[in-house]
Amino acid sequence: MYLKGFWLILIESDGSEMAVASQILSNDGAHLRLQAHVPPAWYPQTFTGYKVRHDVDILGWHRLPPGEAIQVPAHAGLHSIELELPLIRPERTNGDRQPLSVSGD
Repeated sequence: MYLKGFWLILIESDGSEMAVASQILSNDGAHLRLQAHVPPAWYPQTFTGYKVRHDVDILGWHRLPPGEAIQVPAHAGLHSIELELPLIRPERTNGDRQPLSVSGD
C-alpha cells in the first residue's frame, strides 16, 4: 500500500539523507514492515540508518549496527530491500490531529 505524505528516508554513512519510494507491507500498530526501492546511482552507497515520516511527524527511526549497513553498488539498477521499523508513539499535542492509521493490505 502507498500512502500520501509518507516518506522513507535512508541515511547514508556521511549523514546525508535520501528519500526513496516505499511500499507499506504491514503495520501491527507497533512496527511497520516496508519495502524500499532505491534508484540506481553513479557511485556506491552505504546506508547506516533510516527514518519514516508522515507529513511533518517522524514515526520512527532506526540506526543499523556497523556490520549490517545496507550496501548498494554503483549502476546496480533498482534495488529493493525490506525493512522493519518500530513506531514511536508521540504524545498528541493537537486535539484535531488523528494518529496515523495504516492498513497492512
